[in-house]
Amino acid sequence: MIKKYYIITFLTITFIHFLILYLFGISYFITTLLFYWLIYRLLKITANIITDIEFKKTVLFNIKVILIICLSIEFACTFIFKALNNSSENENGIYFSVYMRKNQLNMLKELNIINNEKTPWENGYVPYYTHYHSSKDFNFKVQYNSIGLRGEVKKKKKDSNEYRIVVLGDSFVEGFGTSNDSTFPKLLEKKMNSLSLKTSVINGGICGSNPLYEINLYHNKLEEYNPNLVIMVINNSDISDYKISKNMGKMPIKEYLYAISHIYRVIDALLYLDRQTKLKKRNKIPEDVNNLIQSILKFKQELQKKNKQFLLVYIPLQQEIKSKKNNQIQIELLKNDIEFIDLQLEYSRAFLNDINKYYWKNDGHHTSLGYNMMAEKVGQKIKEINYVRCN
Repeated sequence: MIKKYYIITFLTITFIHFLILYLFGISYFITTLLFYWLIYRLLKITANIITDIEFKKTVLFNIKVILIICLSIEFACTFIFKALNNSSENENGIYFSVYMRKNQLNMLKELNIINNEKTPWENGYVPYYTHYHSSKDFNFKVQYNSIGLRGEVKKKKKDSNEYRIVVLGDSFVEGFGTSNDSTFPKLLEKKMNSLSLKTSVINGGICGSNPLYEINLYHNKLEEYNPNLVIMVINNSDISDYKISKNMGKMPIKEYLYAISHIYRVIDALLYLDRQTKLKKRNKIPEDVNNLIQSILKFKQELQKKNKQFLLVYIPLQQEIKSKKNNQIQIELLKNDIEFIDLQLEYSRAFLNDINKYYWKNDGHHTSLGYNMMAEKVGQKIKEINYVRCN
């Protein structure tokens, strides 16, 4: 009777955890433990078909040993080495699937834990929403403006001699990891004005965004501010963010395994490298990368038809500085002769040997010095390109 109660209790707990994973994409290490417990129970039931008692004992013993070794690896990867963790696992020990961000935000909003827009990537946050950008490295209070974006709200009608820039991008544009006066758009505005150009810069960055969302945000909120120049900042994470946006609210089967098991993450990473090697040998760019680039090109052409300038900026992630290798997005841009500012090249020259001054060690976003460097390099390029000032 006790054994039956024990099994029912564990099955109930397992069901609840997997239901949370299914509905909200949230997984804990206990979910991993329950997953392995479930595997053991299923294998034990399967082993009952073995009629030889001694052989059955040997099989069950080996199953236990293998699962204990696997669990030890899972524990070490999660809490000791942490190389395959995402930021939420490193900070809170909880895995939040990016595929279920909308569901997670909706849940937190319904529980009154946050007062946020359900789909901030295309419409901005709730006006005057207050939030904290926090990690092991920093904790900055952020208050969004009346249109749900970070920074000052500009008046819609420009002054006669004003040059206006809208900057689109993800957390590197919003300014994750720095104070309000040290975001890239704010520092770019200062750099441009130091050149005796009356320039206003609007921060259109949203954490977790990607070019498709950014284009929609521009049309929904920022087009009416009539910019002279639109800057889009992209990075290598936009590839995965693009895939995620296409499947938002629905996790692929492999995402469940990815959320539960670090061993699977290693296998998936190795398979990914193998796929990329094969694509490279065939000189073929993945379809998602091509679609992403084509969307950016279409947006650029749309802006040019409206007599607006467009500038594409590639910013490297922390690990890319040392590699000195072009990734898929850069390769596709170069292949199509698309003009862009390559900050990977600029950064590798500027601070290869002192990278921790410019990127937070654990978080991977820029420090205030990094954002200042970003604004300096982009500002220099804008001056070199000598964009025509139009009213």
